[in-house]
Amino acid sequence: MRNKLIFAHPPCSGFSKGVEVYKDVPNLRILVCGGDGTVGWLLETLDNMGLSSKNIPVGTIPLGTGAATYNN
Repeated sequence: MRNKLIFAHPPCSGFSKGVEVYKDVPNLRILVCGGDGTVGWLLETLDNMGLSSKNIPVGTIPLGTGAATYNN
C-alpha cells in the first residue's frame, strides 16, 4: 500500500487540483485541517466534481479560529 499526501493551500490553488489527481484511487480518504470554512470548501469541491455520491471518508483536524479561541 502506498500512501499519498496532498498539501493544498486553497487561496492559491484550491482543492480541485489535488482531488482531481487522486479521485479514482481505491479507498481514498481525505484529511482536512482548518475551520468550518475550509471543511465546507472541500465538501463543496467534492460535490461540484460529482464525487459526493462516492462516500469518500473525510476526517477533520480543527485548526480554525474557533479552535484557537477554545484553546486560549
